[in-house]
Amino acid sequence: MHGSFGTSIVSKRLLILDDDDMFCQTVTRSLTRRSIAARAVHSLAELFEVCESGQCFDYIVLDLNLGAEHGLDALPTLRKHWPNARILVLTGFASIPTTVQAIKLGADNYLAKPANTTSILQALEAPP
Repeated sequence: MHGSFGTSIVSKRLLILDDDDMFCQTVTRSLTRRSIAARAVHSLAELFEVCESGQCFDYIVLDLNLGAEHGLDALPTLRKHWPNARILVLTGFASIPTTVQAIKLGADNYLAKPANTTSILQALEAPP
């Protein structure tokens, strides 16, 4: 989607936290084609820097397993900084107890990997 001067109009902003760089690149490119500005970070330390930057996000995609770190640890901070953002937890290790815990900590939805951009957006836009 382009404005009258040929500049891209971004309709939404998405932050993705995942330690898989290839996955982040693929999703970011796909989202950009859909006029969604995406920013990827790969660790909790990078995420906390973004939290302090004052940037706004409509959507947040959070990987559950980040090597030695755990994505659920970030949920309270994400809710504090972006209370109105839709938060989706992604994981390759889906379980009912973890899903319940993620929702209790502030996630809006939970999706098992592998997930493509369409399924991610559907999960983010699903009614609560």
